[in-house]
Amino acid sequence: MMQSKDNRIEELLILLKKENTYISGARLGEILGISRAGVWKLIKELKTKGYRIESKPKKGYLFVDFPESLDLYGIKEGLKTRLLGRRL
Repeated sequence: MMQSKDNRIEELLILLKKENTYISGARLGEILGISRAGVWKLIKELKTKGYRIESKPKKGYLFVDFPESLDLYGIKEGLKTRLLGRRL
């Protein structure tokens, strides 16, 4: 089943936060079922929304911080619920 772009962005953000270390674009793509270029596009979109994500050649990507003003992804990430309230 094809995931929506929003779902992939949300899943990518969760993976980056969970790792707490650099993770390669190839590995992220493997987990998400998309290409490295697809990962790069999602990272680029998160950065334009204000997420601080470091990119280093030969290392990959590292989540640094949320944007100053939370967006949909940041709010959903902060929710403690698994079912109720997840659809925003």
